[in-house]
Amino acid sequence: METPELEKIVVNHTKSQAIGQFLEWLQTEKNICFCITPEIHKALLYDDLNAGKMAEKQYYEAIEDIDKELKFTNTDFAYIPSPLDIEKTLAEYFGVDLDKAEKERQGLLDEIRAS
Repeated sequence: METPELEKIVVNHTKSQAIGQFLEWLQTEKNICFCITPEIHKALLYDDLNAGKMAEKQYYEAIEDIDKELKFTNTDFAYIPSPLDIEKTLAEYFGVDLDKAEKERQGLLDEIRAS
């Protein structure tokens, strides 16, 4: 069975581990928060809505919350803390499709069980 996604993970394991540990260190030891602008946050929410990851009502409530926060801070520009999913971020950086990798893992397990 060919496993191109799992091969990418193996090839990039050492680099990925180092970067992941550094990002985690920044967050936990140095209290560095990764942020996005409200416009980017709205775009990400819109992507989630279109992907079916969020109900339309949730989407509009989230947009309303962002707009209220901007009015409260009395500014046209602000940053919103963005929880960084290190695993997904590294997978994207190294060109790994995590869903495909999981299917490859399951395929390998099925082959082992069948033998």
